[in-house]
Amino acid sequence: MEIPLVTIICICYQHEKFIKKALESVFLQTYPRLQILITDDNSQDNSVKIIDKFIQEKKLYTEILDTNFEREISFFSFEKERIGNCKRFNLLLAKAKGKYIIDFATDDVFLPEKIKEQVEFFEKQPEKVGVVFTNCVNINEQGDILSYHFKIDNNQKTTELIPEGDIFSAILRKYFISTPTMMMRKSVLDFLEGYDENLSYEDFDFWVRSSQICDYKYLDVVSTLKRDVKSSHSKQFYQLNQNQHLISTLKVCEKASQFIQKKSEVFGLKNCLLYHQKQCFFTHNFDLFFEYEKLLERLYGQSKSIKRKIFIYLAKNKIKLFQFYKLYIFWRFKKKI
Repeated sequence: MEIPLVTIICICYQHEKFIKKALESVFLQTYPRLQILITDDNSQDNSVKIIDKFIQEKKLYTEILDTNFEREISFFSFEKERIGNCKRFNLLLAKAKGKYIIDFATDDVFLPEKIKEQVEFFEKQPEKVGVVFTNCVNINEQGDILSYHFKIDNNQKTTELIPEGDIFSAILRKYFISTPTMMMRKSVLDFLEGYDENLSYEDFDFWVRSSQICDYKYLDVVSTLKRDVKSSHSKQFYQLNQNQHLISTLKVCEKASQFIQKKSEVFGLKNCLLYHQKQCFFTHNFDLFFEYEKLLERLYGQSKSIKRKIFIYLAKNKIKLFQFYKLYIFWRFKKKI
């Protein structure tokens, strides 16, 4: 059997501190057939120079690999302005040849066996499985370990029950998939026509739409070092005023509402909307708060809990509590925002 080609779409933005190690971790994978496509979203640091140098020196890295290994690596500059991850990804997806696709941010790091283990696992799955994801280690900018995405035992096996198969209702209830660990069938991405370019981030929308056409499987290995940096997408959910991530989330929830069938999905979407509505309040996105309220009322009626009524009253009066929220997040999660 022919060994499947895997395409890694690498998107860089202001990653000069991390990109060399990131690209090394991709290029030196133990898997034999890789197409590595790189783009930069108009970084203002030295990221592009480091990418160019890495490609020029690829022969030095090739000499380390098995002589039968295939490595195609290309850098595409495209527009000389920031156009966002979704558009950048789609531009490279159009050039992808692989059976499987990985979306890779160049501040993260792949462990050496990641792609080999995921392909071997994927090839044993039925065609219905469109995405395989794994566990990961969260690290800081210095590379120190912060936590495991899923709690593990002494054998590095997760101690949690991970949703698999039809994950639609699960992904509405809470975020649980570590995005950089995913490997996707290209056929799924092609069917969906890539990422939605009208959104500021991609994963939630991809999970909602892809879960309508394919199953997800969890491979219980640690495959990736996911770096927590100041400019990471997750931090942008805490941006004050005109929060593009919260605007995009509302759009995705609108889409998700069209797929709702089961009681668990009704419950999951309501929880998702209420959580992000609170985010709108605490980040002073008051107008957006009431856009969420409109969708909640359309889907679930006029009935409101006392807690929700309090939030509506505070939002109407534009009571600003972000500084208290920051203290709570640090106290509860030991995380600065």
